[in-house]
Amino acid sequence: MELILEKLIPIVGSKGWKTPNIKNAKYVHDITNFKNGKPSIILLPKSTQEVIKIMQICNDFCWPVSVQGGMTGLVQGSVPFHNEVILSLERMNSISNFDRVSQSATVETGVTLEKFQKFLEEKGFFFPLDLGSKGSCFLGGNLATNAGGTRVIKYGMMRDLTLGIEVVLADGTLISNLNNLVKDNSGYDLKQIFIGSEGTLGVITKATLKFYHEPRTQNVAFCGVDSLDELLNLLISCKKELGSDLSAFEVLWKSTYEFIISSTSIKAPLPTKYNYYVLIETLGNKPAIDDKWFSEMLSKFLSKKIIKDAIISSSQKDIKNLWNVRNNTSTAFKTIPLRMNFDISVNLNLIQKFVAQLEKEILAFKEVKDILFFGHLGDNNLHAVVVCHELKEKIKKIFYKIVGEYNGSISAEHGIGLEKKAYLHLSRSKQEIKLMKDLKGRFDPQNILNRNRIFNSDLGYQKGLIKNNTNDELKEKFRPEFLSYLAK
Repeated sequence: MELILEKLIPIVGSKGWKTPNIKNAKYVHDITNFKNGKPSIILLPKSTQEVIKIMQICNDFCWPVSVQGGMTGLVQGSVPFHNEVILSLERMNSISNFDRVSQSATVETGVTLEKFQKFLEEKGFFFPLDLGSKGSCFLGGNLATNAGGTRVIKYGMMRDLTLGIEVVLADGTLISNLNNLVKDNSGYDLKQIFIGSEGTLGVITKATLKFYHEPRTQNVAFCGVDSLDELLNLLISCKKELGSDLSAFEVLWKSTYEFIISSTSIKAPLPTKYNYYVLIETLGNKPAIDDKWFSEMLSKFLSKKIIKDAIISSSQKDIKNLWNVRNNTSTAFKTIPLRMNFDISVNLNLIQKFVAQLEKEILAFKEVKDILFFGHLGDNNLHAVVVCHELKEKIKKIFYKIVGEYNGSISAEHGIGLEKKAYLHLSRSKQEIKLMKDLKGRFDPQNILNRNRIFNSDLGYQKGLIKNNTNDELKEKFRPEFLSYLAK
């Protein structure tokens, strides 16, 4: 092991590495406090060239690497195994090639989402991806998990916001295509292989992202609805009448709404007498028209009894207050001692039967107290928080089994990581999983990059590790001349 460290540390310099101790615990566990093992070293490269050299050495020694962003993930995708090398991108945080004509910029993947948003805001532009963890999540992690958020219905997911990427493969090979062309049909769209691959196929070091002119109007309504049929009719009507300006369609079940209001300091915008609550948002560019049009459409929905009640924003303060209800779900849920979080997608035509079956089977467990539903229903994404007396794997197993029965996705936007890999087969066929493993074998034959995330693999890591550990040069004790280097 010391021979690998001896080769790795000079690449990043004295300020580019850390030991995995209590002081640096944030690299060892994620936001959920899940911990897997003690890594061998924490590396913080500051350039793509340093990442290339690190991967070349780790590949030569068949040594596993855990690629890390802001560690805000919820599926244990970046938590290191024992002895892995942590490759953190936090020092790679520059923004370049800002182009107001093509509306694109190139970012290193250690840039936080909030930093990029503020950079654009100062220039009158807007990056639509918006997440609760924007102050700490890295754009690299957003790319690796194909992040979504609240405005997917208008702007799409991270895939839709990416024009080009630069990625370092497991053996140090650099693949770079950072162009800002919207139309480029010259062969395979290789960037899409790496976006959403959770760091298992390569280390994304840079990306060219597209942005938009800052919207000139923003309107928000908070509505009460009594049935799922009304809810779906409202979604159809919003898409038809509000068109491309529709930017959010967020839904809270009654029990979830009541829990948020009772668990936080948020003031209830509407009485707690409706079965569903919907936050509707539009973003547009016609100040003389948009506000009036939005109010007229909401009045139309009321008169047709598509919605039972509504409050419409008339100021930025109103907009913030209405969004606070939705944005404080995490704050409210943190007050629950034991809970299991689910992030799934389901066909909206089946959602009524799906939720009914979930409630029937999951609430039958004596360990379960309640299920709190909410989500970005405009893009099929449903979140569920199962409130428990006791956490049990059998609850998760039944939950995902039902998702599979309805041909849903066990992960809408958080990824698979270690948390969900046992259930991947419920959303992907054997043929699809085989093809994923074949891609992993082609891009990372020694299985050193984020190994065993998404699925287990029989690739070369274990064999190579045993081979390297039999080498006399890889004894646990450091060589004297290397210890003197560390002491400098």
